[in-house]
Amino acid sequence: MKEKRFNIIFLTVFFIIAGFIAFLNIYTDPFNVFGDKFFKWYTYDFTQNPRTAKIEYIKDKNYQNFIVGASGASSIPIKTLKEYTGKDYFNLFSYGADLFVAEKMWNIY
Repeated sequence: MKEKRFNIIFLTVFFIIAGFIAFLNIYTDPFNVFGDKFFKWYTYDFTQNPRTAKIEYIKDKNYQNFIVGASGASSIPIKTLKEYTGKDYFNLFSYGADLFVAEKMWNIY
């Protein structure tokens, strides 16, 4: 009887701890996997998972023009583009991206 009771208590405590850890990870979302719904801490999300964080960031914004490319596209001056065209731009560059990744990002949005 002692073994059965021990097993029940052990499994109960194990699942409570595992459930708490899962809840904490979903709530805090350290890698911006589930979308940063609670904290809206985009600067942190950009350092952990920049590709996903950028897509989540622009969902609520009114950008109609995007710069898509690899890390070389990060040097394109957005303010200068706005001066010439009068439109707002958002730079969706990705570190280590190639044309395949850029096309996938373009198709997501």
